[in-house]
Amino acid sequence: MAPTSRPWKEDIPVQGLAMACTINTFFALSALFDLSAVLYASPGQPDVQRFTFLAQWYTWRRAAPIIGKIELVLVLPLPFILFDFTRNALAALFDWRQATPTRQACDVLQWATLCGGIFPLLGFGLLPAQTEVIAACGALTAKSATAKCTAAVAQLLPLQCAMVGLNVLMFMADAYKYKGNRGTAPDASAKKWH
Repeated sequence: MAPTSRPWKEDIPVQGLAMACTINTFFALSALFDLSAVLYASPGQPDVQRFTFLAQWYTWRRAAPIIGKIELVLVLPLPFILFDFTRNALAALFDWRQATPTRQACDVLQWATLCGGIFPLLGFGLLPAQTEVIAACGALTAKSATAKCTAAVAQLLPLQCAMVGLNVLMFMADAYKYKGNRGTAPDASAKKWH
């Protein structure tokens, strides 16, 4: 095999892995808490108190005084992260830079998961469904309102499950990206010990 002049992708440092895993863990747990609230409000029989709790939960989540600030800090570098994900995915798809197959696959997977999964699910599915739950379940009085709330919660459940799954996938991709590091090339001048 002839040597190639394409440069190697830089290895993911331990600090980069730690930061990525921290951010992914935060968002995965946040999605898991939301899923737990939806599951609590989704018993076999409609429960007005649980539906009201779910509406209050999502109202609080949108205003969350401390968690909202943490999310803002974690989202601020998003343009740089998107640029890096896009650059690495394009380099993998068009073979611009060398890397292990695991690293190349994870670069493409993360970009596709974030841009093709999380962002569309959040903007076109989850946030509108949460808004519908707040409106339909916020002040229940009549039986017809309970039916509308039940339908809104039923629509929200698979979306929330998908968000948990996508966040876990992002976490796993970071771990496998690190595992896919090339490492250091063996030094030919080093003495071999027998």
